[in-house]
Amino acid sequence: MTEQLTPARPSAVAFSPRLVGFARLAFFGLLLALGLSMLRHSLGDLLSKADPALSIVIDPTQSEARVAVSQRMMVNNPSKVDEVIAGARRALRDNPLSPAALTLLARTSEQRGDKDLATRLMSLASRVDLRDPTSQLWLLYQDLRDGRVDSAMSRIDVLSRGQSATIVAPMLAPILLREPYRLAYVKLLRTNPPWRPAWFLDLLGRADDLSALTYLFAELQAREPGPTEGELRFFLTRLTEAGMFDEAYDAWLRSLPPGDKPDPLYNAEFQHPLRNLPFDWVIAPVSHAVVHFETDNAARVLSVDFLGGRVKFEHVSHLLSLAPGTYRFQGRERSQNLQNERGLRWRIACIGETAETLAATDLVNGDIPWRAFGADFVVPTTRCSYQRLVLELPAQAALETEIVGRVSYAGLELRQK
Repeated sequence: MTEQLTPARPSAVAFSPRLVGFARLAFFGLLLALGLSMLRHSLGDLLSKADPALSIVIDPTQSEARVAVSQRMMVNNPSKVDEVIAGARRALRDNPLSPAALTLLARTSEQRGDKDLATRLMSLASRVDLRDPTSQLWLLYQDLRDGRVDSAMSRIDVLSRGQSATIVAPMLAPILLREPYRLAYVKLLRTNPPWRPAWFLDLLGRADDLSALTYLFAELQAREPGPTEGELRFFLTRLTEAGMFDEAYDAWLRSLPPGDKPDPLYNAEFQHPLRNLPFDWVIAPVSHAVVHFETDNAARVLSVDFLGGRVKFEHVSHLLSLAPGTYRFQGRERSQNLQNERGLRWRIACIGETAETLAATDLVNGDIPWRAFGADFVVPTTRCSYQRLVLELPAQAALETEIVGRVSYAGLELRQK
């Protein structure tokens, strides 16, 4: 008979009640210490911006608060530079990757005349946090001062990608419009950085030297990718509003597709996509009316639907650059249940001090089937280098702006006689 062996079970270890009580007390003490540490740190974080001095009293490891206290000391007591340095170094011991502490040490080194150390510390801070504005702006100033164009452009790119773009933008316009930074900036724009839609338009708006701005834009137009439609529209509008029509016209010509001829009335038959640019058709936003294009027997038609209400309509226009001479403007027009006290017409006038009207077509109103219209006019030799063609409702009183119905135009042509 075989004897079966039962595996031995380990006997339970008995702990004395005193030892168990001590372990529990130690465990709860550890939890309490951990909780107090977390509370102290959280409270320090909470006060780090509101009261940095109190923050580091509560939690001495609050490196950013310690930097804030040291920065304030540097401003209020410049002679206490040793204490400022000690505070910055203590902040670095608590947080070795603190850009604020590094930039503070750099500023104290600069104050003591150690420019090399300041540069090394600022460079280190910029590498720790690529978008740290203090170090990047300091280094950008050095690059601009020493003419390091490529390095300056890299920093402008970095700063423009972050929240510090609003700080940098006001100072950039006068810098980037002059050489050698202008060409480098154009090169950077051609990479289509993510900040381009906002900050290039901001530069176009801030620029005071419009002549320098035209050079920048010409360089941007010289190669692909050139300016966007929005950038071109903004730029041309700035030039025309400033009376720089020659420069605006040249920039517009450069924007045309190869082989496209600038006829006296460009895009007369609406054969090209509408770009809403000066020297092309400009359709301005308008209430109580809708401007649209359609095709009728292979001809492109411009129609305006008036929805009822008062409209001082002059929202379809075209800037012209006609040489002195005799011209004829003509086309076909139709009105459908167009109800107004007077009616609509085309008018051509000089741009400038006199704003002399050169021609106006007959008013159209009511229900009129397709008919031909035309007007002859003379562009004078002086004070009329540029002209404006506008479809308008020549109302002279508020009642005359009440309009409803549709008017359409096709086969427009402007030619020299």
